[in-house]
Amino acid sequence: MLGSSRNSDRSDWRTPAVMLLTVAVQAVPAIAQQRESNEIDTGFLEGFHKLGTLMSSSDWQGEQVRIERTIDNFWARSGWTDEPDLFARDVAREVAAIPPWRPMGRLDLLNARIAERYELDAAQSAKVKAAVMREAGRFLVSNAGVIFSQTQDLLETRSRGLPITADRVARWSTESRPLMEDLSKRVEALSVEFAAVVGPSGKKLLQQDIQSFRKRQKTVTELTQRWAAGKWTPQDWDAPEGSTPATPPKRPTLASEAVNQSPQSASQAVSRRWVAYDPSTWFAFVLVFETRFALDAGQKSAAESIHGELVSRAEAYQSVHSGKLKQIPKSQRTTHEAFAPIRNLFQELQSRLDAIPTSSQRHQADT
Repeated sequence: MLGSSRNSDRSDWRTPAVMLLTVAVQAVPAIAQQRESNEIDTGFLEGFHKLGTLMSSSDWQGEQVRIERTIDNFWARSGWTDEPDLFARDVAREVAAIPPWRPMGRLDLLNARIAERYELDAAQSAKVKAAVMREAGRFLVSNAGVIFSQTQDLLETRSRGLPITADRVARWSTESRPLMEDLSKRVEALSVEFAAVVGPSGKKLLQQDIQSFRKRQKTVTELTQRWAAGKWTPQDWDAPEGSTPATPPKRPTLASEAVNQSPQSASQAVSRRWVAYDPSTWFAFVLVFETRFALDAGQKSAAESIHGELVSRAEAYQSVHSGKLKQIPKSQRTTHEAFAPIRNLFQELQSRLDAIPTSSQRHQADT
């Protein structure tokens, strides 16, 4: 949903449809599988890819910065400061750093954060990933009409420079009510599946996260009901006066921060944000690498394919040696021989990605 033209720079992503593309577009692989089983028609896929093309032609770097600010402001205004709230905010910011037309990147990051939070092994992580893909795909297909129409409305309104009125927000909010209800049902269903996968400590943390989600969902539902009644104002999306966003995320959003970094500062960022012994952090390296060398779509696809292959190999090793690896303190993992195969895979990732940029891209990155 949008603010007035005066505030559009802070809120022009916020139709429920675009929120969906920001949070759940990782469903594309599941959609492709459903196409093979004839559950959806070609028209849906064409509509989805058309929206992806339109959004990919926008200034995503600028858009992503605005999304981050909106997320921080909304969390601060709503008073969501408990640990599960801040974890959800951090993940939302990280997902928002990856353009919505790169769904596998979003899925890899989301799955890594889930596995890290609930201490899942490779087999458990695979089950969770499959469940998320399945439900996200079904959600996207079920709500395609609202998603496509609202996104098209958003893009046309922006291109024509028209202001967003309370009446328009009311219509969007009313149309989105079934979408939000469907989202809640699917999250609740996924929580049941997750509970059957995670260990005892993970179950306790999962329960806290679900309670936190229900709290946030209740706030969003109450707000959209008010907006549906025509009581929306642009200030609803601004930061509360005299306040600052809640504690900054533990993992800064990588892509946006790397955009204006010199090669030297980007290199320094590497050591702070990912570690060779932890495959769940490697996608951060890929993000900064892509930004530093301004990789095109084909190059990004190649980089992310290499990342996926090497992470899978690392996770397979972790699964076989999980008992031994967990006993090694984190302070020793950068040098301990048990983690050497994983560290070697990260070196391979660096080497193989280093072969992707052209000489021209390297020259531009060094100037």
